[in-house]
Amino acid sequence: MVLLLLPDADARQVAAAKAFWDAFPTMPAVKDHRVWAYTETYIKHSGPHVADVAEKFAAALHPESATMPNPSATGPAP
Repeated sequence: MVLLLLPDADARQVAAAKAFWDAFPTMPAVKDHRVWAYTETYIKHSGPHVADVAEKFAAALHPESATMPNPSATGPAP
């Protein structure tokens, strides 16, 4: 699993970051389409959103046990 933390990134920046990882097609996370990008402003800052970030990461890492979908992540890449 690759979790890309890209605060305030636009779609072009997210696509470029994912394209970088696509250069490693034998890496299990890339091969299994488990590269996720998070663009929320607060994604790299401690503070009142820590629980939100933990829930997002938990949903990506353990989708089978998540109670909510992971709507903010722009992944996995196809």
